[in-house]
Amino acid sequence: MLVFTVQRAGAGPVAFESRPYQSDAVRAVITRYQKGQTKLLLRLPTGAGKTVISALLIDELLTLIGDKNILFLAHRREIINQTAEKIAAQIGSQFVTVEQAERRSHSAARVVVASVQTLAGRLDEFSPEAFGVVIVDECHHAYAKTWMDTISHFGKREATLLLGLTATPKRSDGRSIGELFGEIAFEISLGELQDRGYLVPMDYATIEASLGLSDMRVDASGDFQTTLLGKIMNTPEMRELTLRACEEKAPGKKTIAFCASVTHAQDLAKDFAARGISSAFVSGQSLDRDESIKAFRRGDIQVLTNYGVLTEGFDDPSIECVLLARPTTSPLVYSQCLGRGLRSFPGKKTCIVIDIVDRQRHQLQYNVYEAAGLSRSWQGSGKDPLREAEAIARIRVTEPAAFLRLRNALSLSDAHKILMELDPRTVLAGIDGLPMVRYHPAVYEDDEGEKLSNAARLLSEAGWAPKELKLGNETLHAVFSVDGPKDVSPYLEWHLRQATGLGLSYTLVEETKVELPQALPPPPAPVKSAKTQSPKSDSQAKLKATLGSTKPGASRANPDLPKVSLTDANADLKARLGSLAQGQPGKRLDLRARMEEMKKNVHDERVKERL
Repeated sequence: MLVFTVQRAGAGPVAFESRPYQSDAVRAVITRYQKGQTKLLLRLPTGAGKTVISALLIDELLTLIGDKNILFLAHRREIINQTAEKIAAQIGSQFVTVEQAERRSHSAARVVVASVQTLAGRLDEFSPEAFGVVIVDECHHAYAKTWMDTISHFGKREATLLLGLTATPKRSDGRSIGELFGEIAFEISLGELQDRGYLVPMDYATIEASLGLSDMRVDASGDFQTTLLGKIMNTPEMRELTLRACEEKAPGKKTIAFCASVTHAQDLAKDFAARGISSAFVSGQSLDRDESIKAFRRGDIQVLTNYGVLTEGFDDPSIECVLLARPTTSPLVYSQCLGRGLRSFPGKKTCIVIDIVDRQRHQLQYNVYEAAGLSRSWQGSGKDPLREAEAIARIRVTEPAAFLRLRNALSLSDAHKILMELDPRTVLAGIDGLPMVRYHPAVYEDDEGEKLSNAARLLSEAGWAPKELKLGNETLHAVFSVDGPKDVSPYLEWHLRQATGLGLSYTLVEETKVELPQALPPPPAPVKSAKTQSPKSDSQAKLKATLGSTKPGASRANPDLPKVSLTDANADLKARLGSLAQGQPGKRLDLRARMEEMKKNVHDERVKERL
């Protein structure tokens, strides 16, 4: 973890503690920049802490660019304000200035956070030679004329670092932003952020409706035409369907709704209010936008509808439900809307996502499965699609042909069927990285004993050998040792239900450990010999004395020594080892030395028996 510290004027040092992946992102950019790369891209999904990464990165870059300044370009007031505040907290407010509308930057600052719309009309006032770094937020917009003009102006200095920030490099018009920003220096997925605990899982539900999007045309940006889409989504029937979905799937939940038009957002907010649900709407033209957003953050408003405003630059981790009431062809818009509700928050276990989709599945309508990296036609199992994508990504096979087949799988069941058909030696890891388990889905045993037996075998093959199993009402309760794997994969239950028809609940228990005592009970007194040296020489002396006392023709057994069979000797050894458990816990024992001594005694007794 990196900790960046600077001295603020009159306030003492302050520091941001970065998450591990944020430190990795900063290092990735700095390393490449020091090697001479001046066009880079950071792919950071909503919720990754893009603004914090920017502040930490700017702090580092200022030490590398001499007397040059840094320009941060954004296009929304909320993003500009939030970014300026974070950077000021990191490097000191006197070094940060804003260029936006009536707000003008001052020359003493080292970092200018600017509105691209404002700056595009004031380019003559800013020399490209004054800036060593240009950071472009939401850089997927960069092909727009105002962005291109601004980027080209500051790109006249060849040594200037041009860094783009985006949630996804995909654009609905098919153009690649990699042409402008070059290499992706660092990226992380929504699924990875969920696995690390920085985002909550998704509780995803689709609401199918006859939207008639098959006849819908797209605009210049490649998305559905706003006017026509607004008319389709803002009928009384569609709004009623949307309201019922929220009441059934997310009753009482703090909800942000993304709508198809300004009128749609207004009417939907009114419908919620008519049912006694506190609500408000915001758009780019709303005069009370800031007040409505503040009331929503405080919890005074349960549902906040919006059009084209809250997809970017808005953070409220306490959001519990995302209502996607506007179909889109844009991977970016969809991912941004989705990410608004996935941030972690105390007491928040999941985020409910309600997605209104066309029953005919328009070929251009982007969906959650594509956002997760799965096939557009993926058939979900009712789990979080992001987790399903991670579960598929963790499969490891050595056959290239099998890898291609798995990429074309349309469900978890399809993927497991493919794995079952492969040579076991070619499957290094199954679904979600679990050891490969083999069974035939939907073949359930009626006999309880058979069910328990099959379940125990499956759990053991998956690396979770149960200490105890109990069969309840369509549910298997297992007791696992905490000495096993740290996390029980959610796909362990999926496998169990597929194979036996049973759900899974489990308890983790600690193993009872017995610590060894400091010393063993004293062994029987050894036969004395004339010389006592090492244990080995002592044994040889006893053997020599025994052989010397045996006369020709006499029995080789020594009547003065007790007969000890090998079986008795082994039993004695086991008994002595068992006595260790009765000793004093917590004290150290040189067990190896004691074991050698006991083995020597057994050896001597075997020799005596043979004699």
